[in-house]
Amino acid sequence: MLLISITEIIMLVVSGNSIAEMKDDILLVTGLMLLFGAWFCFFAKDILPTYYDANKINYVSQGIFRIHLVGLSFNNGNWMYICTTLKIWTLATVVLYPLAGIIIINCFNIALWNILNKIFLIMILGGMVISIYIIGKKYE
Repeated sequence: MLLISITEIIMLVVSGNSIAEMKDDILLVTGLMLLFGAWFCFFAKDILPTYYDANKINYVSQGIFRIHLVGLSFNNGNWMYICTTLKIWTLATVVLYPLAGIIIINCFNIALWNILNKIFLIMILGGMVISIYIIGKKYE
């Protein structure tokens, strides 16, 4: 995913976009999603402590990472599915968000991207939270 996103950023620069234009949206979103995706792939623990199964706890804290979702109890029955969902969403965003930027900027213009990127970001983050709730509740 890292190589694909770097290739997409290079394609944007080659097509005439400056790094300064992309730093507040494409680079920021891609970088953050790479960071979170890498954390979930390499550092997130697959099994929660047993007190998550014995109690209704609506947050998980592992090192610097903390996820808190009101109305969803984390446990070992749903944690693996939640982690998988977060891996998919974060790493798909790493590839698809810059790709959307490439298509819209090159086929239309940067002004349209400046309008649509906020809508895309709301859809991505909202979809991620909704999918976590659905998966979490299914296996809760």
